[in-house]
Amino acid sequence: MSTVIYINYDKIQVVGQSGEQYQKQTLLLKEGTVLNGVIVDSEEIIEQLKSIKPTITKASIVIDSSNVLLKRLSLPKIPKSKLLEVIQREFDMGEATEYYYDRNFIKSSKEEDIILSCAIPKELLNRYIEIFDKANIKIDRIDVAINGIVKYVNASDTLKDQTFLLNIVSQDAMISVLFENGIYQLSNRSRIHNDVDTKEYISELYAKLSTMIQFSKSKKTEYELQKSYYVGLSDESMNQLEQHIHDYGLSIDIKKKKTKDMEYFYPNLGLLTNKDDINLAVIKKEKISKKTINKTLLVAFPFCVIALIMVVFASLMMKEASLDKQIVSLEQEITSYESSQVIQSLEQIKTNNDDVLLQVNEYTTISDLVNAFQVVNPDFLRLIISDLEIESIAYSSSTTTLTVKGYSSNQDDIAAYSQMLRESSYGDGLYYNGYSIDSRNGGQYAFSIQAFFDVSESEDSE
Repeated sequence: MSTVIYINYDKIQVVGQSGEQYQKQTLLLKEGTVLNGVIVDSEEIIEQLKSIKPTITKASIVIDSSNVLLKRLSLPKIPKSKLLEVIQREFDMGEATEYYYDRNFIKSSKEEDIILSCAIPKELLNRYIEIFDKANIKIDRIDVAINGIVKYVNASDTLKDQTFLLNIVSQDAMISVLFENGIYQLSNRSRIHNDVDTKEYISELYAKLSTMIQFSKSKKTEYELQKSYYVGLSDESMNQLEQHIHDYGLSIDIKKKKTKDMEYFYPNLGLLTNKDDINLAVIKKEKISKKTINKTLLVAFPFCVIALIMVVFASLMMKEASLDKQIVSLEQEITSYESSQVIQSLEQIKTNNDDVLLQVNEYTTISDLVNAFQVVNPDFLRLIISDLEIESIAYSSSTTTLTVKGYSSNQDDIAAYSQMLRESSYGDGLYYNGYSIDSRNGGQYAFSIQAFFDVSESEDSE
């Protein structure tokens, strides 16, 4: 059975579905236990969750909070491994708050992907995970309410190609979600300050609707907003709002959207899933896993390098010691016998000694490559734009300098590539000094980009 738990305001709602079987349960909480999706009193929630634990093996969680940031993005085809980095840059506002990031693919084509990107404060998400862990309930999925609404519309034959507003009214708050041709555009969360079914209440709903209509018109798209659906509004309020719209001449059709078991609208959203869907439980685990792996590698890598150096140098020292003994022996033979045959042997040993020196030089080169591997991310080479070609990437461990050389027929591409390197995360601790264009040959500009690796700062950040 699929079980979904939704916690907000003064209650915990649980829904379970297995085939045609549908179960639901509400557990009341003290007022103020949860505010705007943020858990204030965890102990009471833990006790309530423990009371339903015997019937649940694992559960999905739906979170609804204005602290969750959402944005619709239209992006060219990007490898999924890099997509979260792009999303993180989209939400980067220089805030002190730390976030987890995820996405849901709304629509995909050969040219682009339309995604709903999500950023949730780490502190908020960790609080939910901690509470469910203490209640001994395994978390299967963690979703956000707006993403559930997007999936709800996509699964509806009557809504998926329409341009409309979907308004979900609950207690003293309302979420308005704008869709154009069935594709999510944005959502707006607002407080309702007046009492239900009063004239002021209806006027407030009308004002919010008018604002969203004006915003839709300001976008100047080919799609015209013609309908506004309401979930959670009483029949009496719907009739009053419809009359108010008619009196003021607002050109829009409003309808009450009937849903299965409106009281459990939000937890029911958690029953909807996609293949490439938001699952913040997985994102959280991946973050922990990567952090653990990175720490292990960080500890193990220096010891591996030291061991490699000791083995190589021990081998070289043994070869040198052996050669020294042979040289001394041959010099004695030259002094005693002045034998031409011994002289030839000495020359052969000298050649062998030169080979050893070459091996030492090769080891130095290998050492530089090892250092370069620590500095440069392998994906560095994938940041290629237009017809820009990379000729070489060199790293010097003695000067901690990274040099990228290449050529392009367009100076703007060179400048853009240099800027991409500066803004990217490829090479922690790399500080790019800029670029220089050396010459033009056959319509091609040769360029060189230099950066240096600040070892001391990198170590401090670890």
